[in-house]
Amino acid sequence: MNSDEDQDHVARNANLQQVADYIGQWSVGNAVLIMGDTNTRYTRAADTALRTALRTQSGLTDAWVQLQKGGVNPTAGADALLCDNPAKTNTCEIVDKLFYRGSSIVSLKASAFTYDGNHFLNTDPKYPGAILSDHNPILTTLDWSVSSTLRQSAFSGGPSGAWFSSLSKLSASPSAASVITFRGAERLDSVGIKLADGTSFSYGGTGGTPVSLTLNAGERWTRTVLCTGENNGQTRNFYIQATTSTGRTLQAGTKTSTCTTFNADAGFAVVGFMGQAGDEIDQLALIYGKY
Repeated sequence: MNSDEDQDHVARNANLQQVADYIGQWSVGNAVLIMGDTNTRYTRAADTALRTALRTQSGLTDAWVQLQKGGVNPTAGADALLCDNPAKTNTCEIVDKLFYRGSSIVSLKASAFTYDGNHFLNTDPKYPGAILSDHNPILTTLDWSVSSTLRQSAFSGGPSGAWFSSLSKLSASPSAASVITFRGAERLDSVGIKLADGTSFSYGGTGGTPVSLTLNAGERWTRTVLCTGENNGQTRNFYIQATTSTGRTLQAGTKTSTCTTFNADAGFAVVGFMGQAGDEIDQLALIYGKY
């Protein structure tokens, strides 16, 4: 089948839309890196998902468009932009792409992009200089840095439940926590936090017994113990204990023999959460803000 038939365009756009929808469901607040053979081009008018799904919906930057096209998408139908193999210029277009976006915790920026086909040629005397692939390889340099005001812990628990993240609603310099609220009984049902500016986050279900701790002026949530266990074949968080900078504690759920302690870096304290949850907290990481 000709790869430029109408149904091919429909299928490719649908495939990229699936990727964008997945990012929207499972990568809210996260840095994202996508690379590979998309089988689509900006210069092919019917390949619309590059612009709409990956660029607009998902907020991704195309390293080639950024660095070789001045940030402007090529005009659809501009066949003169198609590459030779190996490519003679970096401004021509191929179907292989690298898309990226940073987050409020990790900044990403592409600083170099080149088609590196001349380094992927056959050295066999029988086929001197023959291409090793029908695709030009791309070489991209990504620079990264970590936020000076936000941090994230490792995850505790297993990959069940729906994704959640406080990051998209936190400012770069979030207010301190004022109230911590947990729910738990046999397992950890929910976690919640209210910040001094009134921003609040709550994730999980409504089971268990709610417990709360109101923090005093200057008091911070700095230490956390999370314990995991198995329930219905899934790893979940069974227990949480928060310890403040003054030594006060709040706990919920049932402690197990598999526990991990998470300590905030000096000058940081818990201001939010990310992870996965349904009726209970399946997976949890802590978001720290600088104070």
